[in-house]
Amino acid sequence: MSTPKVTVLDFGIGNLYSVCRAVEKSGAEVALVDKCPRADQVERLILPGVGAFAKCLDAMRRFGAVDLSREFAETGRPMLGICVGMQALFEIGEEFGEHAGIGIIPGRVKQLKPLAGNNAFKLPHVGWAPLECPRPGSWDSSPLRSVKPGEYTYFVHSYHGIPDQNGSILATTTYDGIKITAAVSKDNVTGVQFHPERSGPVGLRIMESFVTS
Repeated sequence: MSTPKVTVLDFGIGNLYSVCRAVEKSGAEVALVDKCPRADQVERLILPGVGAFAKCLDAMRRFGAVDLSREFAETGRPMLGICVGMQALFEIGEEFGEHAGIGIIPGRVKQLKPLAGNNAFKLPHVGWAPLECPRPGSWDSSPLRSVKPGEYTYFVHSYHGIPDQNGSILATTTYDGIKITAAVSKDNVTGVQFHPERSGPVGLRIMESFVTS
């Protein structure tokens, strides 16, 4: 059996070293590329991202990652968006105004909002939180297939994606009483709001499932 190959895009934004280390620990060969490849040159694709939505999307467009992601999604091969890389999969982001995303997942990226009367609500949401499965069996063929509901992953964010279709939500978590989109999926494309590369053994199992999918 050949070694799985994963391409990580280096457009100047993202936890690149940590992501690459997690891929290598998962048994795959990683290529960190600072020039945009063609879709037919990529076996598995990781779209990283941190910081503000608009800044991240501007960097992706200059790099060519927006067009590449759309083309790669059509190949049927596995693709993973992490943190703002997950948010970028949506049509619109609302951070500092409205900004167009890649558009693979219909929906919007919105700021986390507290429940009425919760004056102690804090942003960003930082820390460990348990993953919740909205539909039994929905993780079986996804990178979350090795995770049990209730296991913890690490989050750092103030916004989350809200898909137009609830069926696009792969996992949720709860922060201070509000439901958060923790992962989304559409066919061969998965996005995770948490950081698998910073989520210990659980995150490593998710990466292992991705590289062997």
